[in-house]
Amino acid sequence: MNLQEIKYDAFISYRHCELDQFVAVTLHKELEAFKLPKAIAKQLEVKGISKKKIERVFRDRDELPITNNLADPITNALRNSEFLLVICSPRLKESLWCRKEIETFISMHGREKVFAVLIEGEPSDSFPEELLYAEKIITDENGVEQVIKEPVEPLAADVRGKNKSEIRKKIKEEVLRLAAPMFDCSYDDLKQRHRERTIRRIIATAGIVSAVFGAFGVISSVMAYQINEQSIQLKEQSVQIKEQADQITQQYQEALRTNAKQLSEDAFSLIEKGDLETAAATAYYALTGRVTERITEASSKNGNEAFAEIENMPYTADAEYALATALNVYRNGSQIAPTRLLTLDSQIDFCHTSPDMSKLMVVDIFGNLSVFNPWTGEELYQTFIDETFIPEDAVCFINDTTIAYPIESGFAVYNLESKEEKQIENESGSVSLLQADKKGNYLFTMRYDGAKVYDAASLQPIFNLDNPDTDFSYLAEFSRESGEIAAVEYSQDNKAGVYIINIRNNTISQFLTEYEGITSMWVEDEYVYLTAYSGFDPIEGAVYCVKTDGTEVWKYELSGMPDHILSFGAETADKLSFENYSKLYVISKADGSFICETDCGREITQYAAYANSDTLTYMSREGEFHYYMTDSNTDMVIEGKFLTNSDNLKAFEYGNGYYASVAYNDNSVAIYETILGKEAELQLSIEDTPLKIVFNKDESYMVCYVSAIDSQTLYVIDMDKKEIMQEIVMDSHIYDLAITEDDELMVLYMDFVEGYNLISGEQLFVRETETSNDYFLQNGKAYVGNMLSEFYMCDTKSGETIFTMEDNHLLQDGMLVSDIEANGKWYAYADEAKKGITLGNFEKGESLTLDVNINAINEISLAMQEQAVYLTYLDNSVEVYDITTGEYIRKYDNLAGGVEEIIELPEIEKTLLISIGAAYMLNADKEVIACIEGFEGYKSTTDSFILSNYGNIYEVPRYDVEELKALVQ
Repeated sequence: MNLQEIKYDAFISYRHCELDQFVAVTLHKELEAFKLPKAIAKQLEVKGISKKKIERVFRDRDELPITNNLADPITNALRNSEFLLVICSPRLKESLWCRKEIETFISMHGREKVFAVLIEGEPSDSFPEELLYAEKIITDENGVEQVIKEPVEPLAADVRGKNKSEIRKKIKEEVLRLAAPMFDCSYDDLKQRHRERTIRRIIATAGIVSAVFGAFGVISSVMAYQINEQSIQLKEQSVQIKEQADQITQQYQEALRTNAKQLSEDAFSLIEKGDLETAAATAYYALTGRVTERITEASSKNGNEAFAEIENMPYTADAEYALATALNVYRNGSQIAPTRLLTLDSQIDFCHTSPDMSKLMVVDIFGNLSVFNPWTGEELYQTFIDETFIPEDAVCFINDTTIAYPIESGFAVYNLESKEEKQIENESGSVSLLQADKKGNYLFTMRYDGAKVYDAASLQPIFNLDNPDTDFSYLAEFSRESGEIAAVEYSQDNKAGVYIINIRNNTISQFLTEYEGITSMWVEDEYVYLTAYSGFDPIEGAVYCVKTDGTEVWKYELSGMPDHILSFGAETADKLSFENYSKLYVISKADGSFICETDCGREITQYAAYANSDTLTYMSREGEFHYYMTDSNTDMVIEGKFLTNSDNLKAFEYGNGYYASVAYNDNSVAIYETILGKEAELQLSIEDTPLKIVFNKDESYMVCYVSAIDSQTLYVIDMDKKEIMQEIVMDSHIYDLAITEDDELMVLYMDFVEGYNLISGEQLFVRETETSNDYFLQNGKAYVGNMLSEFYMCDTKSGETIFTMEDNHLLQDGMLVSDIEANGKWYAYADEAKKGITLGNFEKGESLTLDVNINAINEISLAMQEQAVYLTYLDNSVEVYDITTGEYIRKYDNLAGGVEEIIELPEIEKTLLISIGAAYMLNADKEVIACIEGFEGYKSTTDSFILSNYGNIYEVPRYDVEELKALVQ
């Protein structure tokens, strides 16, 4: 590891119990107070080591035993720590979190940098396996590799004592043993030098005492002189004390600033996970040092230490950025993102939505069942199912307000509104399946030896299915229309089949497949469609269409295991879809003929069909959200549209206006919604997404350019009335548009330019150009063009050439990478001849070249008030240079799409970096403080932003940091 990258000298891992925490806190203080003896420091300087004290120690304050996954801040701290100190007591073995920290650190740095601090008990009782054993791969005589555990002796310090006072004393003694390897010196040398320093202090003290007594006789003769000298010394000491106090204050403020940045990182991690409330509270604390109820609740729930109130928490841009993001104030409603978490105490097993999708039932691996309101996160009901194995279909919603779940003697039905529970006894004990029809009229129950259909209202059995010669499985479905047809899987002689029950007629039919198992069914009043499979490596599968009387209609065969069958279609539901691991198939419902298929290359977690549409949507395990248009066999992922909180999804549910996902080994369900800023005000709606929006000088009018396949349209909008005043249809694609100070609308095409009266829409002029045009300058008064390897800046109305130069800024791939600032004075381009970025001034005729890799640059943007050029590289990192000196200024690594344009707003001391589909707002120090989604423009008259989402145009206010904090209070 590169020591320059180490953020912490040591990481302290401990169990959050009283004694363990006492030792951790005491050791933390002793380590950070430790200073290296000067003699040792000089020896280390010879080796090139300038370190003289332990700068920073990370003490883990988070212990979350409900998951095996470490939080991002903990993982980062482990990665950036040079040593790991493990506080060992008999309680440590019980902490999966601490053991995971040890395992993670060893995987990153090796076990030679791990120290055990024994505080209680014997090593065999207190040291976890991760410290006592190392895995080793051996090859036996047959050439087979095996993993064995080889005993190791960890480096350890013993601080055991009868009480805390004795332990504290032991820690002071043993801190040398722990500090020695941190300075790459031996414990004996460090101990010897420490002893010598102590002896020198004693001798010095004794010498002073001796001198005092020896010189007692002459004190009176020099008293006046000493008083004068002491006065001078006191003044000097006063200056030194003030300097030390200022230094301590500076160090304290720097520590607070570092803490605030770490809290901001924590807030962004919570945002990605979907816990926006805790994220906002954490960012608020990073800005103010004040603890909100949400932080206290989250800290208590996660077993963390409570945050302390800090009166003088310094401002950081990271915290403002995190708060603005967590509060969603600049969202345009286009992205689907996680908004809240529904959390249980253990890993989530599965979840179900109610028929109207207003409620979500969540079950963990230990049988804890909770019902939530997904919109608010409120827990409506909680119970425990005392079963060893709970199949996903063993619990269900009967209707929007009633759930059913198994109990030891049968099953229970609970009404969420009346809060009443009814228990239905079953002579064979607990049921293995509970399934209701979509209308909530019937409830199907299954046990190992039979099944029953109940009237859902009275909970009286109306159909009993007993057959001792068959084995019942865990799959049953009701018909989608009436709910009066029920199909249930069974097996007989290693063949899977279905019983088809007609509840109205009280009849039953039977269909036996040629396959071993059935994975899914889609039941209608006349037909049952089912997916079946057999074998293993290879697996063979089939889709059947069966009449409700048990007659086979058709069969579609394939390789692999088909599952999750559903019916869909634009005008009539005439198609069937099913998935086969990473593939999605579409076949004809009428005869089973193949229509189309798509393969995303990853496991499909869940999919659904849009109502009255030929489009399917599906989610892959890695979190890719797909749109599959089956009519054109087009499968696409819109990047950034759906922001998943995990790349290892276990389950995914489609709600009514929301989505719910469960990740493997996670104890939370993430709820996703399309998010619109709380104070976003809809201005108007047009037919399509605007490609560009411009304002006139007083911002009373706005012009939107919309491009469709067969038309180009300009909408002139009265901002006061919020009405479309003019709709100008163009025949050609528009390159750029601008509004002059005289309210004349200038429109630039590839080879001509037009002018219009903004208010009346009357065409003022049209003129062909001699150049191939690019964009406007000077609010439409001039434009940029190029022709025959020459670059032109021309007057818009007259066409007169203002400036020309050789067009030598085309890269090898033909991409034009250049920029001219809005007033047309400064320019920048990727210069092939000079192999760098040339910066120049048209008027002064001066230029300089930046020595950068032009083939890696994607965009160039000029910021004239800052006198800087922003270079966007292919990886979207952005570097900033001074345009007059060429000096490097700073770098941005957190911009999703680079910088295409820069808008400087000196009146509010802000800068906007325009990216793809968004804008990043910078403060006066040029730090990122917000991301504005769907940015189209800034209105200075109202200090607000214009956002768009497809054809909807919104206006949202700009928030300063105090306004953001007020939203949390």
